[in-house]
Amino acid sequence: MCDWRPGTAPRPEHLDVGGDFYDVHGEGDDWLLSLGDVSGKGVEAAALTGRTRQSIRTAAYFDRRPEVILGAVNKVLFDERTQQFVTVVCARVRRADGRLEIDVAAAGHPAPIVLRAGGRVEQVDVYGTAAGMVTAVEYRPTSVHLNQGDTMLMFTDGVDEAFGADGQYGVERLIALLPAYAGADPEVLCEAIEQSVVEYLDGRPHDDIALLAVTCGK
Repeated sequence: MCDWRPGTAPRPEHLDVGGDFYDVHGEGDDWLLSLGDVSGKGVEAAALTGRTRQSIRTAAYFDRRPEVILGAVNKVLFDERTQQFVTVVCARVRRADGRLEIDVAAAGHPAPIVLRAGGRVEQVDVYGTAAGMVTAVEYRPTSVHLNQGDTMLMFTDGVDEAFGADGQYGVERLIALLPAYAGADPEVLCEAIEQSVVEYLDGRPHDDIALLAVTCGK
């Protein structure tokens, strides 16, 4: 069984239209997860978010490899000559031999984090240029294997860049939080992170927060 849950935290400034997004689609034992963030706010950012999601789905129809999908998204956005850019992490999740095989590629986005069932935390070694900035980018994928009870967490920079009294929340603080939730349902994990970040902000205005977790179950 493969399970995932999205998590979002509300913006303190509700009048702004944010650019964070996530998408999950597929069937059977082959799924595609994407999570990203469009630069800027307002109607233009919202429109670009919609075009990015549609570009991901269209590209996936022809080739489901994350690196190919991100390359197609980059070309589409660059050809539009938009002044904005998009950061995206894309993961193809397939079940094989009782575990999850995940191919991951990133375009200027924070790398996912893997929480093992025993509590060990690993940061996925993946990176790449944000989509829409240069004419052509070769995105390099990496592979992640999840066994029973393992979870892979994808998040936007609204988490690690949350600014509180002691500065930014930071990836280190997030990593330190995770072991206590080893083996937990992905929804529980997302809710715990959301609560931690909101408490750290302590009422300060901040960017959008989006979380997406996938867990290997029985």
